[in-house]
Amino acid sequence: MAGRAHLEFIVVVLLTTSLVRDCQATAPTVSTPAGRFQGLRENDKKGQPYFAFRGIPYAKPPVGELRFALPEPLPKLDGTFDATKHGPVCPMPDMFLKLTNREQGEEDCLFLNVYTKALAPLSPKKVLVFIHGGGYIVGSSNEYNTGTVVTTHDIVFVTINYRLGVLGFLSTEDQSGPGNFGLWDMTLALKWVKDNIAPFGGDPNDVTISGESAGGSAVGYLSISPHTKGLFSKAYPQSGTPTSAFGKALDPQKDALTLAASVNCFEGDASQKADSDTTRKVVECLRKLPLSNFTQYVPFRVDKTAFVPIVDKDFVPRPPLQLLQDDSYLEDVGFFKRSYLVGINNNEASIMRSSSAIAINSRDDITDEEKADLLRKTLSSAYNFYARSRMDAMVSTSIVDKIVSWYDRRYGDDTLTMIISDLSFEIPTFDFIDAASRGKDTKVWLFHFNHFPRFMKGKEKGIVHGLDLCYLFDMSVERIEQILKQGIDGTIGMDDEDLDLKSRLSKIIADFTKTGSADWPQYNVEDMKYLDFKPRAEVRQGLEIDKRRFWLEELTESVPGKHAHTEL
Repeated sequence: MAGRAHLEFIVVVLLTTSLVRDCQATAPTVSTPAGRFQGLRENDKKGQPYFAFRGIPYAKPPVGELRFALPEPLPKLDGTFDATKHGPVCPMPDMFLKLTNREQGEEDCLFLNVYTKALAPLSPKKVLVFIHGGGYIVGSSNEYNTGTVVTTHDIVFVTINYRLGVLGFLSTEDQSGPGNFGLWDMTLALKWVKDNIAPFGGDPNDVTISGESAGGSAVGYLSISPHTKGLFSKAYPQSGTPTSAFGKALDPQKDALTLAASVNCFEGDASQKADSDTTRKVVECLRKLPLSNFTQYVPFRVDKTAFVPIVDKDFVPRPPLQLLQDDSYLEDVGFFKRSYLVGINNNEASIMRSSSAIAINSRDDITDEEKADLLRKTLSSAYNFYARSRMDAMVSTSIVDKIVSWYDRRYGDDTLTMIISDLSFEIPTFDFIDAASRGKDTKVWLFHFNHFPRFMKGKEKGIVHGLDLCYLFDMSVERIEQILKQGIDGTIGMDDEDLDLKSRLSKIIADFTKTGSADWPQYNVEDMKYLDFKPRAEVRQGLEIDKRRFWLEELTESVPGKHAHTEL
């Protein structure tokens, strides 16, 4: 009898699903606790259909008193919400938009997009939530076409917007402006997913979070925060982790007061600690200003990180590296209860060939002594190396000399670029994956995207920072070039080899989303196995082992009172 009832239920589900698809082929509608949403039916690049729901608001508009404040949940929407088009992107620096020929965003930008192959599946589909990159300064969820991944692998794909730059990460280091608003936005979006994804066909109890660059860094922050427990079960950070140098502001109140002074919201010395009454007045003043005051401000520089995540003693209780080395803390926040897939590209340094490096290399008459001095000065300020190693001023000069010497022997004119790149990508990858592998039940996999596409006709070769996105999403190589401005000259599109890699990479990520596993050996600190991902992929050991030993062992052992893997 029970079997017959179950069979009847399946028949009803099948009939209902058929009717839903027939009646809503062009205008599918989904009812959720958050409201009723009307999307649309689209086809991927191969002509396969899927459903898209775009521009769904997940928070109250962060304007007025909610500017520079934690996001608040949105009440249930009345009527049927039109989810057929993207919501506005979040505001970005005007300078970046001019370079990429894009329109300025709006402050009311906290939207997400849901893509699914079936609205009433027989069993819930696994969910992948993607967090875009852009240095926490630029980018949006609207860039990413998930069609082929959704239709081929039958997962529910979610992309989200979050507040950027000044509006997302300004902090007065007190309750007036606590900061990390962008991270809180992501967390509220994940809560929305948990509460509302089931009617879209997704499993709210098996969510994977993923992100690239700043998105990878954000995935790491979400993984080690005490405020995200139970919101996701797996994580895939690509080209960024919470210890990435570009993702940690070192003097947030000074940055906030400097900005405030530039728009007549503060008078005084920005380098001096401000009291709570001063910061309250500053934030009140900033809330009243037009948006253009913030978009004209350019906080992104190679020698300084500003308006990015901070250690706020709440969402990020202590420096990320300390948290990653505290097993008791990681156990408490659920870090060891998840599975991790971690990826890195073979030419991450492409994004770091900066004005500072150009300045060093462009002078034909620069002496070796002048070059070394310039390297020391830039390194001492660029992402503040001392903050990573917690070295005091007494020994810092000799340590910087040791770093410069080590890299100069290996990279010559590319020394500064490689140091900054390694502090942003290589070494943070080891920080994160080493920590994850310490969990007795935690499953961890590492892959190195080590391909050299034939369409790369410019100076840069290999998988440059961000190019991996073309192998997951339906994005053109030319679009990546436009977004990243990396000089990918003479692009001719992907050939059969690239298309095969695209298919294989999307399967790796989709399989991880579905099963929490990968088909090569897990990573651990003893044998350090990883997948060298390329046309003829192979399992290898000890990725960048020399750099790893230098930063995590040799360098720390040379500092009095410091020991490897302790107070980094």
